[in-house]
Amino acid sequence: MNRLYITMILAVVSVLVSCQTKDPLAVTDAEYAVVTAPDNEFRILNVFDRSDSLLLRTPSIDVDLSDTIWNYLAHRMCKIAQVDGVGIAAPQVGVNRRIICVQRWDKKVADDDAPWEFYFNPQIVEYSDSVARRNDGCLSVPDGDVYPQIDGFSYRATWVKVAYSDADGVSHEEKITHQYTAHIFQHEIDHLNGIMFFDRQSVENAVRNLQGN
Repeated sequence: MNRLYITMILAVVSVLVSCQTKDPLAVTDAEYAVVTAPDNEFRILNVFDRSDSLLLRTPSIDVDLSDTIWNYLAHRMCKIAQVDGVGIAAPQVGVNRRIICVQRWDKKVADDDAPWEFYFNPQIVEYSDSVARRNDGCLSVPDGDVYPQIDGFSYRATWVKVAYSDADGVSHEEKITHQYTAHIFQHEIDHLNGIMFFDRQSVENAVRNLQGN
């Protein structure tokens, strides 16, 4: 009896230790499946699809850059976004991690040649006092006759300061003063917090209604 009792205690301790030492940022099987999916299955989520929408509305967590799979994901994200967009966030391809890709229009070398860059664990740490009203849209809000038309304008800070890590895990802070590029950063980082661009329009419309405008 004592031997059985001791064995049970050791088993419980083993489970507890395993739970305590499990890395909360480790890649899950589901994430691995998405990141390594064939090109024809690697897709942008659609907010009009219920299961996609639930994922798009889930706040994302950081990545551990000691795992190179996140660098691989960032490259795939940039590639798929270049077809029709100017930015993309990891939740839009089905992974709730803090990774974004942004087309840097402030670094363009020709009219249609602005480089794409990706950022890990980005946070906006400072916003300008001034805001600008700009046209907004989203790859996860498709156009066409099949779905309702959702477009319009959003108010965004004219510049932002962004803290992030590069692919090597080195921390950076950068002030994005180019207004359009700052707009893109704000849009994509909103995605990491489960916010869609039309959420901001709803708030703005509500304020105008309260003001009687």
